[in-house]
Amino acid sequence: MSDRIHSAGAVPIDDGGDAWADAPGGAGMQMVGAGIALREFCLQQVEYVGAMLQRDARRHRGVHEARKGIRRLRSALALGAPCLGAEAHVIDRILQRLGRSLSALRDAHVAVERVRRQAREATATQRGVWRGALELLVRARARELRRALRRDPEFARRRKRLARCAPAIAALPWHRLGTPLLSAQLTRGRERADRAAARFGKSASLARLHGLRKRLRRHRMQIVTLAALLTPAGHAPVRAPPAFRASVTAYAATLDEIERQVDALGARLDARLLHGALRRLPHSRERKAALALLERDAPG
Repeated sequence: MSDRIHSAGAVPIDDGGDAWADAPGGAGMQMVGAGIALREFCLQQVEYVGAMLQRDARRHRGVHEARKGIRRLRSALALGAPCLGAEAHVIDRILQRLGRSLSALRDAHVAVERVRRQAREATATQRGVWRGALELLVRARARELRRALRRDPEFARRRKRLARCAPAIAALPWHRLGTPLLSAQLTRGRERADRAAARFGKSASLARLHGLRKRLRRHRMQIVTLAALLTPAGHAPVRAPPAFRASVTAYAATLDEIERQVDALGARLDARLLHGALRRLPHSRERKAALALLERDAPG
């Protein structure tokens, strides 16, 4: 399927203007359907990702936040996937490629942050080893950013691709999306995560680590998104039956456990990512010492 966004055949939506006007608690605002509320959330994420890619200060943090925004956006689109049509799939693929194009930058940043944490938690003897590795990884991260900006100055090309998604997202048939489908999608997300966990073992492959974490993280994001939509704070209140609200509340009660699982998987993945980042550095005494320390402390 082509990744070109089309506008023909899109169903226009009229909800009487800005569905998330800046009013505390949604007081005095007309209630909107769940689909319209989710549409506005998606458009907010497009704006957020664009702003993060445009940051001049703390570029690495901006890239990290942009990738998080892309994940939130894709998870929200996935909630409506069964009724939003083929165009939503095209948009999702564009967003997936945008996120992947930032992966090398994100990985370089994660390696730096992981070593900083290692240095903070290390003994006095080990701290010097991690500080030496940190200097190497900071330089490698800077090289990766210079390379990316040389190919795409100011991330202009990426921001242009992202901006084209906004009108396409707005034109999706959000009016078809109701709470029964959203509830079914939450259940499906939990079942997918449970199936992935059932296939997961202590010595799981990197692909299975990624797969399980991805499913858990998407499920968490979808719960958080729907819980936020049902709690008016600067946006219009959402029409939703009590049973749906109770279902979202029940899922929200599992967020701490999901977060714990996501963090544990992330720590394992970050350790492997750091190992790879160190191995890719030019040979040096600092690199050798850090690799030896990392491999010594790796779980059996």
